[in-house]
Amino acid sequence: MRNRFFLEQLQSPLRYEPEVLELSKVSARAGSGEINGYFAMQPEAEDSPFTTSVTFRNVLADQIVTDAGGPKGTVQGKLEGNFEASGKTADPDALIGKGAIFLRDGRVQQYSLLVLLGQILQ
Repeated sequence: MRNRFFLEQLQSPLRYEPEVLELSKVSARAGSGEINGYFAMQPEAEDSPFTTSVTFRNVLADQIVTDAGGPKGTVQGKLEGNFEASGKTADPDALIGKGAIFLRDGRVQQYSLLVLLGQILQ
């Protein structure tokens, strides 16, 4: 499985000033589900700090796994969840945040798939 994730119908108002790059109302679709969020970055500040928050619901787990190159039928159900994070674009180790992912009405055929889902959604 490859490390890829596809967004469709991505939309957001965009505000750019030297102090801030902001996507204030992100909406998109992935795995036939809905994704909403917020992203802001300070491009002129040292290490370009950023904050983000994302919620998602009704994302078909099997579809995002197969879109990422994984085998069809190893997971079924709908994903929903959220996460909030902040960090520095210049330092991937500085990322901090919290979140949750739920598999609703689901079934997992292989435990290793849970590991792969975590890698895709991290």
